[in-house]
Amino acid sequence: MKDNNGLLWFNESSKGQEIEFIIPGTKQRNSTFYEFIDNPNFIIKKESKDFNREELLYMLSIFNDVNDNVIKTDLPTMYYKENDLICGSIVPYYDNSKTLYEISKTKKLEKLMEVYKKDDDVIHNLFMLQDEILDIMEELFDNNICYYDSNSTNFVFKDGNVHLIDFDPKYIYFDQKRRHLYQTLLGLDTLFDKINNRLLSYDEFPYIPRSFNGFRKHLVKIENKVRKM
Repeated sequence: MKDNNGLLWFNESSKGQEIEFIIPGTKQRNSTFYEFIDNPNFIIKKESKDFNREELLYMLSIFNDVNDNVIKTDLPTMYYKENDLICGSIVPYYDNSKTLYEISKTKKLEKLMEVYKKDDDVIHNLFMLQDEILDIMEELFDNNICYYDSNSTNFVFKDGNVHLIDFDPKYIYFDQKRRHLYQTLLGLDTLFDKINNRLLSYDEFPYIPRSFNGFRKHLVKIENKVRKM
């Protein structure tokens, strides 16, 4: 069914069995997840009772408007209702995927090659991943979406590709203000620093990112430093 704003929504008739969906390295979330009977590539994410329905609808509406322009990320654009009350969203589902957190926790760079291999060189392969994550975030930013929640549990690997997941309205801003760009890039710098520390035993001084292109040049410098270790 489609609402007056052009958003698709589904009700209890599309709800299947509950899915145990606890990402390793995280605590149990307030959300619960269920099979989406209509399409196995999606799941129902049912929020806690105190979530903000207006914020969710606004986010989904923005995603729906830019969905054709966003190629690198599968944006959620549908919501879920029970007893005629909005209580969650329908989100992309990557069954049997591995998170970046799980890979980094092994502290073995070779493990990344098992789920993401874009180059035979294990070091360059890692920096290609970081470049691709930057590309994902830049495409979102170009469509007025600033994603703050860049932690290693929110990137998953499926069929050799990396995917961004977990869109929480509390951590997304819909404009290109400088401070939002800064927070987006700062979150990525924190993510990359942790990943490089775990997989390369490399610790970088804090970096103040100002642009996506500047960040890419910074990654090249880090890769060169790593090779000289």
